[in-house]
Amino acid sequence: MDIASYTDLRALLLYLLDDGLNWRRETEETNSQITLFTAFFPPFARREELTAVLPSPEKLTGNFGYQYLYLRPPERSRRGTIALLYAKWEDKDEHNQRPWRLGLHVGIFIPFSDGNSSPSGGALQQIQTTHGFVGYRFEMPESLGGSDHDYYHAQPIKEFGMEDTLVDWSPEWMPVRFPAFPLLASNPATLAGTLAISLYGARKIENLLDLSLSPTTSDGLRNILVQQHT
Repeated sequence: MDIASYTDLRALLLYLLDDGLNWRRETEETNSQITLFTAFFPPFARREELTAVLPSPEKLTGNFGYQYLYLRPPERSRRGTIALLYAKWEDKDEHNQRPWRLGLHVGIFIPFSDGNSSPSGGALQQIQTTHGFVGYRFEMPESLGGSDHDYYHAQPIKEFGMEDTLVDWSPEWMPVRFPAFPLLASNPATLAGTLAISLYGARKIENLLDLSLSPTTSDGLRNILVQQHT
């Protein structure tokens, strides 16, 4: 992955962080769910915290550790919805024909009722009592030809976070290998762009194009708009 791809990926994730921080400031006084979630899913509170852990030429394998990027929930979400992003990445493995790859894990926690409630128990127990979970992994190709997921895709997940803790209120029968939706992405930054678009709609592309991205990433995002109108 070239330097521009790292730079663009950082710019896009920092944009999502800033937007999420603004949402938290706007709603924290009236949304008791935020306090509940931050007790179990520690947030990135500053740009410097996120920048310190992001992939780079010197950090080709890693993850977000024990912190989570809080996203602004999609419009028309039920009150109390919490959207989190967790990232993992692995260096290439030429022996096993695996390229460098990035996985962006999105967990959306949707309250069973529209409003704030006050269940008892620890943070995780309260979350399980009040919220359902739906998750997706936005991922780069898994190999160079040996997998049925050798393309940019998004697929459902039931495990989320540092320890891949099974979110045990997801249905046991729920598949995690399929469906794997193809994405109009061509590098790690456009992968992050498709994630943002999936949550906020195509109009979000205009905001992303204001980030002074490289021509490759900007053209990739514009291509999504072109495909939308063809």
